[in-house]
Amino acid sequence: MNSDLAEQIKDNLSKKTTEELLSIWAENDRTEWSEEAFAAIHVLLTDRGAAIPSQKNIDANGAKGVAPEKKGSIFAVIIYFALVAMILIMLIIGWDKAGSELLALKVLPNVPLFSSRVFGILLIVIFTYYGIREIKKL
Repeated sequence: MNSDLAEQIKDNLSKKTTEELLSIWAENDRTEWSEEAFAAIHVLLTDRGAAIPSQKNIDANGAKGVAPEKKGSIFAVIIYFALVAMILIMLIIGWDKAGSELLALKVLPNVPLFSSRVFGILLIVIFTYYGIREIKKL
């Protein structure tokens, strides 16, 4: 970068109060202020003895205030796929041997066995979806 331009930016920003510079720094609006401006603001705040605050996060397009996405949990992935495996085993060996009485009689009274199997397949789809979603976050 041209050193004359950097000095000009620094001179223009030096006219602002420390509070204004702190606000610009904290907002971290990269669509309004250039990288050179942020470098100059950092130098000016350091020269003025101001504590440098943290900046809002920005996304790849420069949008301000975007919170970082939370990381996925390997524990959640294990739980989701363990549930899928358990339901799949229950479908394979038969709901009647694996607790369809509990499902049909206690949870869903008067539901035929076919509906219980559809319900099991639906649970597999749901848990698989959330498991894959967690894997993508890892």
